[in-house]
Amino acid sequence: MDLPDEAALRWLVAAYAGLRASHGDGIGAPALVEPTVQFFPEPIRGDAAGVAGVLRAMIGHSPLADDLPLEIALRVADVDEGGGCGSGACHAPGGGSPVRSGVEATPNGYRVVLEAASLHHLDALAASLARAVGGLVLCEVNEEPGAARSEVAAIVCGFGVLVANGAAVWSKGCG
Repeated sequence: MDLPDEAALRWLVAAYAGLRASHGDGIGAPALVEPTVQFFPEPIRGDAAGVAGVLRAMIGHSPLADDLPLEIALRVADVDEGGGCGSGACHAPGGGSPVRSGVEATPNGYRVVLEAASLHHLDALAASLARAVGGLVLCEVNEEPGAARSEVAAIVCGFGVLVANGAAVWSKGCG
């Protein structure tokens, strides 16, 4: 695997350094959050209560207020999954619009929007939630939570391992 080109690497370093320089005092020196019982003492599940619990645990490890008003929404891809087993591994999805996860401001707080497909794999779910926490951090300091900057913000806040673990999740076969 090749490294990204020089322009992409420069952007990444500049974005990381810029967030640390602008908001380092508020972020502090975060722990490197790992997918262990030390950081997530409750079992991680892909149901509504499990997702909410993981998100709240991540917020507890971030510079965000524990009582930040949040709601969680799922977006389902507008595609025909096809195939037989439902894992997505048997058939390449058809056309349709891609689903984007992220953070949206609401009148009373924020909505964390996750791709429904991320619920099928705990590493993908943890990475999506880590990126959402990064987006929430950006929103709280009045910065635009674009996808790339949200991911960098998540890494600055100590969620780099979770982001990396979910960067490439592959399904093999029918289960």
